[in-house]
Amino acid sequence: MGVFGGYTYLNLSVTRVVAIRTPGMSLADADAPFLGSEGRAPVHCPDRRDRNIAATLRGLRYGWRILGATSLPELDDAVVEIATWRDGLPPLEESSDDQLLDAATGMMAMISRIFAVHLAITGGTGIGLDALRRVTGHQGTARRRSRAPDPMSLLGGLGAVDSADPAADLWDLGRLVRSDNGLGTHFDAGLADLNARLRADAAASNFVAAFDRFLGRHGARGPNEWEMGCDVWGTAPELPLALVDRMRHADEDHSPEIRGRRTDRRTRGGRGRGPTSGPVPRTVAVRPGTAVHHVANKGAGTLQDDPGRGHPRGPIAPSRAGPEDRRTSPRGVAG
Repeated sequence: MGVFGGYTYLNLSVTRVVAIRTPGMSLADADAPFLGSEGRAPVHCPDRRDRNIAATLRGLRYGWRILGATSLPELDDAVVEIATWRDGLPPLEESSDDQLLDAATGMMAMISRIFAVHLAITGGTGIGLDALRRVTGHQGTARRRSRAPDPMSLLGGLGAVDSADPAADLWDLGRLVRSDNGLGTHFDAGLADLNARLRADAAASNFVAAFDRFLGRHGARGPNEWEMGCDVWGTAPELPLALVDRMRHADEDHSPEIRGRRTDRRTRGGRGRGPTSGPVPRTVAVRPGTAVHHVANKGAGTLQDDPGRGHPRGPIAPSRAGPEDRRTSPRGVAG
């Protein structure tokens, strides 16, 4: 997969072959996470190598292992490795162009290896979510699907969601501003030069320290963060400050912690509801600590999600698309 000029290029043949080799899974199931219901991707061109009994058996064994696992040590190891690498980077302000280039190119081997872990984890996410979808009735007739609870509502209050950490930290920063009239005055004056004004004000030092910790932890996040040419929070602090400005006006009942507890009570009580769903069957239980929890709530969001960002859409080019399907417009078939 690559992101060029803000557009994502995916090899859909990989996920489609996985679908072919997985009993009960369809090509539409494989495309849905990337394309939704658009159905505008090129038609898959079958190949005799698509079906492989040995690969199917290995996939089923992996699926059962994911569903029963209580930890993801490979993911935990990757998180520690990335944090160690980041802490060892030279200070940006004191680095030459050559040093920055060496730091960027030197990480490629590590990133390539960890991205393989990411692909395995997100594949496990699909296993867990598909199991929930089937158990809760998202199969069969249209009437049955319309009455089924939203599987994501079953996962909403489980906690330990790494991708939710930026939102929680932004909320805390917003509370700091809301409780301090001096900080509020800075924000009321507008976002222009806000970062500089805060740093020049000794009375704002506690907020600046908290904000710097936020940037140190989440500075690589931001809108369209998969595109290396786009600013992220660390390179454009005004982006997260704009989010803090909006969050400072929110009432306390919008707190991620409060909303999480509310969702958790609904989930554990077996009464969670989707947008048009009926009650969640009490036979459905997603136990915190299992891989359905870890994978769906931790692994999938670690590298992709951030508050307020939509998923980029771009040209789709399956590797075995027919000649007429290889042509894509500059904006892509999904753009």
